[in-house]
Amino acid sequence: MLHSSSARRLFKGLPGLLSDYGASSMLQREIRNRAGQFSKKWQEKIKKEDRKFLEIANTQTFYDEFFEIFGKDRFSVARFQEGDGGPKIDLLWPGVLLIEQKRPGGNLNAAKEQAMKYVKALPENKRPRYIMVSDFNNFWLCDSKIEGEPIKEFLLSDLPEKVRYFDFMFNYNITPRLQSKRICDKDGQPMSGPIIRAIRKNARWLLLVSWTFGLACGLTCSLIIDNKKPVKNSLPLT
Repeated sequence: MLHSSSARRLFKGLPGLLSDYGASSMLQREIRNRAGQFSKKWQEKIKKEDRKFLEIANTQTFYDEFFEIFGKDRFSVARFQEGDGGPKIDLLWPGVLLIEQKRPGGNLNAAKEQAMKYVKALPENKRPRYIMVSDFNNFWLCDSKIEGEPIKEFLLSDLPEKVRYFDFMFNYNITPRLQSKRICDKDGQPMSGPIIRAIRKNARWLLLVSWTFGLACGLTCSLIIDNKKPVKNSLPLT
């Protein structure tokens, strides 16, 4: 019956679950709003600044503010000009993200090749999973294990709609070398990516469906148990 203790326990968790959904939705809207403000500000700044000066003087400010979009203090997780002797990595978040920055209109193919060299030269415990190259206007984000073309390309103006690409910013303890081996097609391209992205995109709905299924199973079991209880004879004994 609906008044059974098992049913009450199942219903008890519903408010918290819906609250989590609401909080997550609010966080996503806030991140998109921050990304929109960041995008608008830097589009205007890029138009005004000298290209050479922009790369040298504004890269640090640009990425400090970029990290703030996702609620991250850049200073606490990543460093600029990382490296011992020789060329320096523009920005390194050990184990997570490496960024190679160019001035507006710079060669991003060359930047990606340089970034891959940096990754290979890093100690195993510092090698990032993700590489991003940018000329302030254009962004390429790719996985350091995947050869070939970048996985994701987008413009600064599109950042508010692409913030989902940076979900990993919320899980900075990621250890890609412990991930399972990728399943690839005949051309060597990973097949698991779209599946994983689809699962992540619909994770909240999958959770709700699974919770609803569990609730239905619990109520069914409760009804079966209640129906099996012996019915007391209400007629007086003679």
